[in-house]
Amino acid sequence: GAELIEAYDPPHEVNLANIDATYDLDQNGDLRSSFSLSLDGYMDYRARVQLKNKKPVELEQYFQRIANNIGFGSRTERYSHSDPENLQNPMELSIDVVSPEIGVVQDEMMIFELIGLPFHFIYSVAPSLEMRFYDFMAVTDFTISVNATIDLPDGYRLAFVPDDFEMENEYVRLLFDFEQDSRNGVLNYTSTTVLKQKRIPADDYFEFKEMFDERFKRKNRIILLERISG
Repeated sequence: GAELIEAYDPPHEVNLANIDATYDLDQNGDLRSSFSLSLDGYMDYRARVQLKNKKPVELEQYFQRIANNIGFGSRTERYSHSDPENLQNPMELSIDVVSPEIGVVQDEMMIFELIGLPFHFIYSVAPSLEMRFYDFMAVTDFTISVNATIDLPDGYRLAFVPDDFEMENEYVRLLFDFEQDSRNGVLNYTSTTVLKQKRIPADDYFEFKEMFDERFKRKNRIILLERISG
């Protein structure tokens, strides 16, 4: 008497992670970062699985591990999250982290590399193989949207910012955009990563991997600052 039915497979617009981030660099390269997340669909589910039934000391250890993903010596200043047991409200969480020497000071220059999202529960596709003989299959399609503000240290100005770019095909869409604020000491950064389909045919895998690898190229992640003389 069994009957097979097709499970609900929500589109990428539903499997959503919206992240607001601020990065505040000081003259020594130390970084104070803040993240606020609003999650839906599969992202919501993954966060609830990570957070539910944890005792206070386990939550503290969990968020400290998130801080450690930013850099060696990082520590959590504050964290909060909505109730993972309450399914009527969306899953939201935030964390403030202090990290030493994320910006690398070299003579009159400082190198700051954009930080990847430190959260384990945000599903990310990792097409690592150079080629495949079978289709690539992700757990789900998704949309990850990041809006970030980078506060530059006093006495520094921008010397190099990655070029904006947008790439899209039938499987994935990537968008990176940098814009210097009129206040001059602030750089706004937005990125969108959309996996439109979770199955990538083997014949299209190489092009798919090339697009995803673009996110991690150094030229797309490095920001150079120079000290203002006088």
